[in-house]
Amino acid sequence: MGQVSPAPPASIAPGRGRWRPIPKAPDPRSSRQPAVGLAVGRHALAYQRDTGWAASYDPCAARWRAHDPIRSELARAQPVAIDDAQAAFCCAPPDRSGLLVDPRQRAGRRIPPTPKTPYPGRHKQALPDGLLIPTDKRLHVSRGRWVTMPYDETIFPAVAQQSSAVASGGDFFLSWGGGRASGGPYELYPGGAVFEARRDRWRLVATAGAPSPRRDAVAVWTGGEFFVYGGEAVVDGRGAGTLIDGGRYDPARDVWRAVAPGPGFAGPVQGVAQGGVVYLWDAERGGAYDLQRERWQLFGVPAKVPAQRRLAGHGRVAVITDTRAFVLDPAADGLRWREHALPRSVQGRDRRVELLTRAHLVIWGGERVTGGGGCDNVPRGQGCDPYTETRVLHDGAALALAPCR
Repeated sequence: MGQVSPAPPASIAPGRGRWRPIPKAPDPRSSRQPAVGLAVGRHALAYQRDTGWAASYDPCAARWRAHDPIRSELARAQPVAIDDAQAAFCCAPPDRSGLLVDPRQRAGRRIPPTPKTPYPGRHKQALPDGLLIPTDKRLHVSRGRWVTMPYDETIFPAVAQQSSAVASGGDFFLSWGGGRASGGPYELYPGGAVFEARRDRWRLVATAGAPSPRRDAVAVWTGGEFFVYGGEAVVDGRGAGTLIDGGRYDPARDVWRAVAPGPGFAGPVQGVAQGGVVYLWDAERGGAYDLQRERWQLFGVPAKVPAQRRLAGHGRVAVITDTRAFVLDPAADGLRWREHALPRSVQGRDRRVELLTRAHLVIWGGERVTGGGGCDNVPRGQGCDPYTETRVLHDGAALALAPCR
């Protein structure tokens, strides 16, 4: 266990690239709820959960494409980007089919109904050519069918823990650590399981050389290993401090090796790997771990304010406030952030869609308060029901971060 590392000052430089307006999306259905979004390759996929309206915007071509409506029960589910060309809206009740949406096509492709298995599943995970629903269902997109794995009581506890470190990469999915309270004090789980996509099978992860049991660790796929770091120890059912160590797990060889002690993080931690370096950060500080040299370098996070959104994708990191966007592109700028003022047209919006696509930062949609009633000067003993009037928006802006390919 260790102390939370002090936050060094962030290195910030003026941003490069220009914001370009995103026109209003085509024919959104009338709704009082703002649309939501998902990055799929170079596209931003927008959809309404209550009406099923859907459309994709390509910032490289500056063009919208309307999609056929998505059934409401699917639109309310959280979609998963399988790869750079399709997203899966899944999974409805077992007797209903799902939908694959390609931003380049109007019509979606049907996903066969989810098979009924002993474990209903949660937390859909992207795999090569499909989806994994732990612990016993896997979708093969190219084959157009589901595969079910035998229900295994040794695998289930390793995958069904709370606050586990999870990550997908290559042909593998890892679930490690975490714990739960089973009618008594909170207990940590001392291990995990890995799913091998090529063999459609689960197996327990080796415990020799693994990090100590913990909850809320972060896991990142580095291209050949899973990097597991940090989290919190638990003693006598209570949190016992931040951990400043971790491990590198090679799923092909089922081998762990230690990660050098480094910074302590407070609160939720996110991570991304780029160019042989793992970048981890919370709301206050960041740490870059060189996988070859096996050493840490601390870096600052620029926007230390409660109202911020943190994104990661395509090797980049973004911290966004109401008026500023800070982008870290390690391949281009090392540990220097680029600061960009947001266009006035998207400032002051609640529930905006904010996405990192392959080449752009997209800020779109949301709602703006237009009026309402408050509870000022209400007579004593008289109730009050405050309300607000809002206007749902369907335009935005896109910032170029890299050449379109």
